[in-house]
Amino acid sequence: MNIFSAFVNLDLLTVGVSIAITGILGFVVYFNNSKSITNKTFLYFAVAAIFWGTVNYLNYQFSSAVVVLWLLRLVIFFAVWYSFFLFQFFYVFPKEKVIFPQWYKFYLIPIVIITSVNNLTPLVFPSIAELAPVGQVSKTVVAPGIYLFVAVIVGLIGSAIFLLIKKMRKAEGLEKSQYKFIILGAFFTFSLHIIFNLILPGIFLNVRFIPFGAIFTFPLAVFTSYAIIKHRLFNIRIVGTVVLVFALSIVSFVEVALADSLLLIIYRIAILIFVLIFGILLIKGVLREVKQREEIEKLNKEIERAYEVEKKAKEDVSRAYDVERRANEELQNLDKVKNQFLLTTQHDLRKPLTSVKWFLDMLVKGVLGRQTKKTLEGAGKVQLSVEESIEEVNDFLDMAQFQMGKAGIVLKPGVDVLPILDRIITKLKPRADENGVALTFEKTLDNQGKSVPVLIDADAIKLKAALSNVVDNSIKYAPKGKVDMSIALTNGDKSVLITVKDNGIGIPKDKVKSIFENMFERTEDAKRTTSMGKGIGLPLSTQIIRDHKGKIWAESEGEGKGSTFFVELPVSSGIPAPVANSSAPVILNSVAVPVATPVVAPVATPAPVVAPVVTVPAPKVSTPDTLVPTKPAAKPRKTHKVKK
Repeated sequence: MNIFSAFVNLDLLTVGVSIAITGILGFVVYFNNSKSITNKTFLYFAVAAIFWGTVNYLNYQFSSAVVVLWLLRLVIFFAVWYSFFLFQFFYVFPKEKVIFPQWYKFYLIPIVIITSVNNLTPLVFPSIAELAPVGQVSKTVVAPGIYLFVAVIVGLIGSAIFLLIKKMRKAEGLEKSQYKFIILGAFFTFSLHIIFNLILPGIFLNVRFIPFGAIFTFPLAVFTSYAIIKHRLFNIRIVGTVVLVFALSIVSFVEVALADSLLLIIYRIAILIFVLIFGILLIKGVLREVKQREEIEKLNKEIERAYEVEKKAKEDVSRAYDVERRANEELQNLDKVKNQFLLTTQHDLRKPLTSVKWFLDMLVKGVLGRQTKKTLEGAGKVQLSVEESIEEVNDFLDMAQFQMGKAGIVLKPGVDVLPILDRIITKLKPRADENGVALTFEKTLDNQGKSVPVLIDADAIKLKAALSNVVDNSIKYAPKGKVDMSIALTNGDKSVLITVKDNGIGIPKDKVKSIFENMFERTEDAKRTTSMGKGIGLPLSTQIIRDHKGKIWAESEGEGKGSTFFVELPVSSGIPAPVANSSAPVILNSVAVPVATPVVAPVATPAPVVAPVVTVPAPKVSTPDTLVPTKPAAKPRKTHKVKK
């Protein structure tokens, strides 16, 4: 092919290169973010521009009237979609997601479709008026349908430019910079269209440049694509890939332009298409790889930040551990100090009280000489007060032992609970009489009138203290009333249920549970009734009953309606422990029989007088129940007692 022929095909080369670059830019923008409506619309615009530029060029390359007519119709058909996607791009830019309004879906899109289809009918171009030689513009017959086409094109492009300017005025920062690039590209594109498609053909009758419409679209495509992905174009791999594809496309178009036979042209066009497809896929792969690298870098930074946070957290945990360790050491030291204090307090508090108790015992028994009736009565009252004080000290110390986990309860199998209850009744009967309370105990007797043993696993001393606390609590808060205690087997004889019922001040419903859990918990009515209670007895009894694998609870209809306390303990299957039964009178066959009360008799002779006291026989092992020692010189053993 000679140089003249090469220049003749120069228009094909320039148009082909422009179309290729526009298509490549469209796919580059789309692959950059395929989910963005802005990027999708730009690809649609690029594709419409490619088809419009292609048919616009081919329109001048044929001498057949029919082919030229249909190519002209396709030119204005794609011109409508070119304008529509340009408008949509300016409408959605730079958003990733847009919800189109109703007018857009039901008015604008149908108008565009109708207009584009109308352009393919004789309503716009019915025929060719004058067929021009190849490379020149042919004249067509124009029908009234052209007015719809012109109105839609002018409306879409005018609205697009209006939207672009309006958005740019409101934009700030990066968006404003992007709009400037797009306006610059639009300015060059539409300036070229006006100059070469309107002014030169209309005024100077020069139609030589009309086939180069695809080249006029090139500035808008370049500036717009740069505005969208300019931060990614600085990646050297992407730039190199795009330049490589551009170069291959240009070389392929040059080969097509220099072909001198139809077969060679077809062959080189096929190569060109393959190059374009390969280039687009290559750019897509590079973009995906760059994205992955950026995501990996971002992930690495997040991992580094997480590592720093974890490192700081470990340091904080280490410091917290050191603080906790030092605090634990201090608590252990405090615990040792507290234990030593409790032991010292136990000795220091009990020693004077025991001495006072021993002195009063000697005084009442006449060991210290003859005493008047009034002195003996006063001594008896002081004895009761001392006993109560000793019990309170024991309660405090026992509760402290439970809190430290050093209660030292040892359960023995086969302990008969009835003798324990008998001793409680005998012990508390004087206090009940003093408060004007009728104290009764109901238990089951056999045919010979003997009590039927009820065996449990128990620490007899601790259990007696716990049950004594419950009965004493009812006596204390039922002044001039009555307290009924009973015992029965439940749960198919697998448990024993001890019930203590009084008609005293009752318990508010919101306090029924807390009196067993919280130390120093007393109701306002209880405080008004007596100042003796400290709110320790029931929580202590709860701890002891739980250590016996039992349950303790109370029921009350409310203040002033009395209370019923329940203690449930599992029955033992072991061998009974040797516990002597009490000889105190009890309720026989559900009939109440008064329990004897210790009575101080008046002095009748000069000799020392010991007041006759009804006592309860007990095993040789000393217990804290005995108010008067069996021998004048003996000291009572130190034991814990429980009282509310």
